[in-house]
Amino acid sequence: MLLIRADANKQVGMGHIMRCLTIAKAAKKAGVKTVFLLADEEAADFLKEQEQEICILHTDFSKMEEEIPILLKEIDRLLQGETGKHVLLIDSYRITGVYMEEIRKSFLGKTDRKLALMEDYGNIPYKTDILINYNIYGSDFSYEKNAGTILTGCNYMPLRPVFAGQDYQVRETVKNVLITTGASDSYRIGERLAAELVARSPFCLHIVCGKFSESREALLSLEKEHENLKVYSDVKKMWELMAGCDMAVSASGTTLYELCAIGVPTVCFSFADNQILPGKAFAAKTPMLYAGDYEKEKEVMFKRLLWEVEKLAAMSVEERTRISRELQGIVDGNGAGRIVEALFC
Repeated sequence: MLLIRADANKQVGMGHIMRCLTIAKAAKKAGVKTVFLLADEEAADFLKEQEQEICILHTDFSKMEEEIPILLKEIDRLLQGETGKHVLLIDSYRITGVYMEEIRKSFLGKTDRKLALMEDYGNIPYKTDILINYNIYGSDFSYEKNAGTILTGCNYMPLRPVFAGQDYQVRETVKNVLITTGASDSYRIGERLAAELVARSPFCLHIVCGKFSESREALLSLEKEHENLKVYSDVKKMWELMAGCDMAVSASGTTLYELCAIGVPTVCFSFADNQILPGKAFAAKTPMLYAGDYEKEKEVMFKRLLWEVEKLAAMSVEERTRISRELQGIVDGNGAGRIVEALFC
C-alpha cells in the first residue's frame, strides 16, 4: 500500500496534493492501493472526485509534531491485515527532524516498509529510505548522506499523462496569452496583471482563477467589461487551455513543467519562498524568462514582468518555435511511473 501524507489549503496551495495525485494514479495502474492522509478536509472533496481514498487526521497542518501519535495510529489501522510492501510518502514543508525521526522509528519497525520524502530545497538534515527531488535543479544537490535511494531531476517529474505528447502549434503572431498563478495568489498578481494588460494590449487574456484565490469576484467583474478577457475556474482540461495559447505567464510552481511538456513559451515569476529557486533555475537552464520575486521587489518586479511579457510576445515565430521545442525536451511524462517502480521495487 502507498500512504501519502500531504495537504492543500490557502496557505500551501494545491501543489503537494497535485503531484502526489499523479503518483497515486500511477500506483493504481501498477496495482498498488493508495490512501491520502490529510490534516483537515480542505482537499477532501477534490480527492474524492479523483476517486482517491482519504483519511482525515483532524490536526493542524502547520504543527506536524503534534500529529505524530494520531498519524501512527491511523497508519496501523490502515495496514492491519494488509500484506506486501508498504510505503509512506511524505510531502510537506512543515516537517521537522523530530517528526521524521519519530515516524522512522515507528513506521519502519516492521518488515517490507519504506519511508519516502518529496523534497525541493536540498538542505534536509534527516534521513529517509527514498528521496525524490524531480525539480530541474534536483540533481545539483548531494543527498548521499540522507537517503538510500535518490531520485533527482526531471526524469522523475510526476507529470500528468495528458500533458505528454501534445501536438503544440507555434502560431505566426501572439494572440492568446495564458495567465496562471496557482491555487492561491496572496498578492493578487494575476488580477493586477490582467487589469494592466487587458486595457492596453491586443491580446486575448485567459486567466485561471485558482481554488483558493481571493481575486474571483474582481476578475469576473473585469471580464464583463472586456471582451478580450476570459476567466476560468476549476479547469478540467488544462492542457487544452495551454495548447490554445501562444504564450503564458505563470507562477514558478509545478505548472512550469506542464507548460514545458506542451511547449508554451513562458514568462515566470515568484511570490513565495518555494518559487524562487525554480524560477531562477528555469531561467538559467532553459529559454524560459524569469521576472523575479514579487515579495522582495514588488513594483520593480511587476514592471519587469510587463516588460518580459512584451518582449516574448514581440519575438519572431522562428524564435518562439525554438523556445517551444527546447521546453518540450525537459519532461517526458513517465516520471510518476518511474517513482512508483522505485518505491515498490
